[in-house]
Amino acid sequence: MDNLNKDGSMMDALVLSNIADQIVSLDAQYVEQRNSKSKTVETSNLYMKWRRSLLQKKVQQSKLFARTNGDRRDDYFKIRSYLLSKKYIKEPKLDYEKEITSIRRNKSSGALSEKDAPLNAIARSVSNSFGKASTVASRRLSQPTPLKPQDTISLNTNLSNSYSNLNIVHEITTPTKLPSQTPSSPIPTPPPVPDMTPDYSFSGMHHIFGECKKGVTHARFGHGSKEILAFASRDLVVYLCLSVIDAPGVTFQLKGHMAEITDIAFSPSNSYLASTALDSTIRVWETKTGVCTKLLKDMGVCLALCFHPKSDANLFASDSRGNIKAISLRDGKVVKSTKASAMITCLTFEPKGGVLFTGDDKGHVQIFRVDKDGYTLTPSLRAPVLGGKPIPVTSIHFIYVRDPRSTPPLVPFLMINAKDNLIHLFTVKNTTPTTLALSPYREIPIINKKESIHSTFCPSLTFRSAPCLVSGAEDGGIYFFDARKKDDKPLNTLMGHGAPVVDVCWNFDESLLVSADTLGTVILWSRVKIEKKPPQ
Repeated sequence: MDNLNKDGSMMDALVLSNIADQIVSLDAQYVEQRNSKSKTVETSNLYMKWRRSLLQKKVQQSKLFARTNGDRRDDYFKIRSYLLSKKYIKEPKLDYEKEITSIRRNKSSGALSEKDAPLNAIARSVSNSFGKASTVASRRLSQPTPLKPQDTISLNTNLSNSYSNLNIVHEITTPTKLPSQTPSSPIPTPPPVPDMTPDYSFSGMHHIFGECKKGVTHARFGHGSKEILAFASRDLVVYLCLSVIDAPGVTFQLKGHMAEITDIAFSPSNSYLASTALDSTIRVWETKTGVCTKLLKDMGVCLALCFHPKSDANLFASDSRGNIKAISLRDGKVVKSTKASAMITCLTFEPKGGVLFTGDDKGHVQIFRVDKDGYTLTPSLRAPVLGGKPIPVTSIHFIYVRDPRSTPPLVPFLMINAKDNLIHLFTVKNTTPTTLALSPYREIPIINKKESIHSTFCPSLTFRSAPCLVSGAEDGGIYFFDARKKDDKPLNTLMGHGAPVVDVCWNFDESLLVSADTLGTVILWSRVKIEKKPPQ
């Protein structure tokens, strides 16, 4: 018994000492800012010496308590970290109108800012997002011949047909005029742009999640689901919520990754959630139980992943060496590995799974044809989409938009985010019965210089009338845009975050919008349902 008590006392002493070390480590991050007036190393060292000495006295007096369910230690670290960052990290407050005006000026002149001009901006921004391994890998990749911004990107296929029979070839054509600008095809008078403002009215915050100890990088609702939500944090945890409407809260904390989580994705049936991290592993979790059913090791530093839209067993992941790996979750093995011409940073499928759209770290979009086996990728083309600027693409989304002036009435749109203060929209059109062209639609200014911000379409609103989208920004705002409007003024703005909003996502019926920021706050916003009155 004496030995047990002795061992228990030694364990308590170790735990208390560990708490003191964590507090000292937190304070050490801000010691230079705290002693900025004296600007001497001796002052900083003296402060840390006395800080550690006082904490050790508290350890000896048992005034620091070990972690138990419901204690205040996690809250203490989170609140102290927040207060120290607010006090000593003096970042200028972003003014939306001023920033957007500056973005418009740079956009019209085509000039890059001093921070974006150097060619090493790729390595710097990718390193900030994905770590040193991705930077080293990006130097190994070949540099393709840049294409002219006015080039039209053509694919030998017909988008109105089924994607399962695509025959895509690498073909670049430079027409003198776009098809819609030829004299033989008169431009129809566009109908008046409908007022979408009422559809973006919100009743307020439905719930605020405060479990994350560090910033959130991704937030995802399940496919076709109003309830299932997951978000990944830099505290190496994936938070899974199975019910967010009646009783919102975190159901499972999925732990196991040993380095920062780079992406998460739900399977088509929402039975599984996949996550990948800088620890070179991919974990597959069962959503009903929160149990890790698959652990795939030695996968390389994966930056993005997504499931094939037709199968829970087909998972695609891109690594820092420029490979896109098609993985069978039945046996956990890589079935096919396709070498891309640059490091792929984001992935998205066309809804039927016949085409994979990707963005790379050089500011290009790469398109791959998916064979009928669901694994084999055939490279089709790679072309610049950011005006030749070598900026990594951080997010890519595909959607069909209803346009009564088009034949067929559903027009495919592609949306791209990059750290260039713009949201880029492209349309994919038929220039001939067998050829597609990826053409710039418009660019919307948004404050996005440092963070990897992910914008998203508004599917149900877009399907009804116009291409609409929502995006976070580095000033902490959430902005809603109607892409058909000529001005850049947002339809609505939600303010509630105190840090850059890096991800937004709708649930299935767009009754809830989730937003996440770099301090770890996740907010559910409840949208007002507009009941249309029947015509008199």
